[in-house]
Amino acid sequence: MQMIMVAIANAVIGFIVGACGLSGFLLPMFYAAYTDFSVGEYLAISYWAFILSGPVALIGFKEGFGRERRTLGWLCAASAVGAVFGVRLNSLISPENVKLILYIVVLLAGISIIVMGRKNKKAREEKRSPLLDSRAGMFAFGLVTSTVCAIGGSGGPILVMPLLTTMGMEVHVAMAVGLIDSLFVSVPAFVGYVRGVEISGLIVYMAVICVTYGGAALLGRRFSSKIPSAPLKRAVGIFSVIIAVYMLAGLVI
Repeated sequence: MQMIMVAIANAVIGFIVGACGLSGFLLPMFYAAYTDFSVGEYLAISYWAFILSGPVALIGFKEGFGRERRTLGWLCAASAVGAVFGVRLNSLISPENVKLILYIVVLLAGISIIVMGRKNKKAREEKRSPLLDSRAGMFAFGLVTSTVCAIGGSGGPILVMPLLTTMGMEVHVAMAVGLIDSLFVSVPAFVGYVRGVEISGLIVYMAVICVTYGGAALLGRRFSSKIPSAPLKRAVGIFSVIIAVYMLAGLVI
């Protein structure tokens, strides 16, 4: 039964990721709430999925990637370092607190998606922050965001994209930068978490995820031009806020 639930969850979330680039952060939320995986196990297979979807989700964002090469370089370098640091910090935190961090990140992610949707609707011009062109600034930004993501199980775009947009980067460009940056978070995080678990017990799950999540992400990207992304993102944001509040209440009560 658990295998079927994992397959369905990965297919649904993978499709949404392919269609609009968001919602991957719901995977560790699902694993934490509805499976018997340990923290290390569900974080390892979450990052396995993020590695699969990174290149898939980048299809169609090549132009945005090229415009911010300098910003992207320092951001990705710092993200790789921060991901390793986040994995180390995770080992010092109790499973309950890891879940708490994850639920808070999902809550903030949902709120950011809703806010960004309203901002896009207004189509307001933002002045570009000097921080975007600062090597030290982007390195510090990548270090902090990737550390937070690696502790709780997020891939990166859900924090990076709205913050970059707030600093004045165009929305679609910020999405491209966030997606490629997620690979530099996910690969070190996956390696770090998988080293602490019994990999033989996850091989079948990883194969199922490869087919369901990876295949659904490809399908979502193929049909992304036919699916209105704004309502889909808004629905993901609202659902994320509701489920995060529900799970946080369960921890507190």
